Amino acid sequence: MVLMHYHQRGRWTAHQIRVYNLVWDFFQYLIWLSSSGKAENLVSSIACVVADSQQLNREGLLALLRTQPQFRVLGVAGTVRETAALIEQRRPDLLVLDTRLPGTNGASAIEAILKLSPGTRILALVDELGQDCQAPRNHDNVDITGIADNDEEDQFPCCDELDCIGQALANGAHAVLPRSVGRVSFFRAARAVAANRPWFAAESVHRIAGCLVHRRSTDAAHVLSSRERQVAILVADGLCNKEIGVRLDIQNSTVKKHIGHILAKLHLRDRLQVGLFVSRAHPFGDDTASTADASTSPK
Repeated sequence: MVLMHYHQRGRWTAHQIRVYNLVWDFFQYLIWLSSSGKAENLVSSIACVVADSQQLNREGLLALLRTQPQFRVLGVAGTVRETAALIEQRRPDLLVLDTRLPGTNGASAIEAILKLSPGTRILALVDELGQDCQAPRNHDNVDITGIADNDEEDQFPCCDELDCIGQALANGAHAVLPRSVGRVSFFRAARAVAANRPWFAAESVHRIAGCLVHRRSTDAAHVLSSRERQVAILVADGLCNKEIGVRLDIQNSTVKKHIGHILAKLHLRDRLQVGLFVSRAHPFGDDTASTADASTSPK
């Protein structure tokens, strides 16, 4: 109405009104892009680093990224030590990371890399099949800047599925893709991550969940005492506190204390979650049989 008023008084020409409408429509389009999750395509430049243990893979990724002017490659690395130095020096927007880097497991180095450059987003590449998770059990304070370039870390599988998807996710990766990913999906994930959005391949979701469940059950076997494991198993069997006390020959108050410790150590809310966790994950192995003779075990 305002534009028509000005037009009638000769202050706006028809051409000026058309230009105004085109500009208005353009800004409405930008607003739609932002609200629909397509804003990652508007990122003008993405500075990235490629870290892969194989030279051929590094060259392939480098060539792939250079096909898109939006991606500006700052450098490449072949070990965790080289990656750490490059990340600390250049502070890229995006790190494309091979989880099999020499020097330590790449997945376990993610946490330390993020400490060096919190603003860097990490896209982790894992083998679709047959990859062992080599993350050390105690990797909370991995010194990636001074670690030797070897693979002599204590190794253990993170799950029955032989890959590092769950480990990479748990340590802070913003996207996890199989190395067999196609070009289109790779760039979609890279742009989404650069726009501060997480991205996971649909076919990997069930494996991520399985890996995390197995990892939690493995941790449970180590953080709970023998008595706490016995109590957790009996909770899963549906016994009340009084019945558990009779079975283990301990006081009701002691049972309550053990359950409180179990909830705190496993980050669970109530005994129902304890029962579901033990029933589904089976974290204690042979301890199940030991509850039958628990009345003779030390209190």
